Amino acid sequence: MVRATLADRDNIGADDNIQILLDTFNDRRRALLFEVNPLGVQQDGVRSEGIAGAGRRWNAGGRFGR
Repeated sequence: MVRATLADRDNIGADDNIQILLDTFNDRRRALLFEVNPLGVQQDGVRSEGIAGAGRRWNAGGRFGR
């Protein structure tokens, strides 16, 4: 069973999802986060070591897919 909700952007933390983390500084402390649930709702942000809630604070304003 796959869990997904049709939610506002950046509100899919409880859903099944796919995440891509890019460690562009190669320091294993910060990563750009791109996430999508089965219904196409997107989330993006910056994941930083030591920040509660994964530090999702970046909004690209772009779209994946169509």
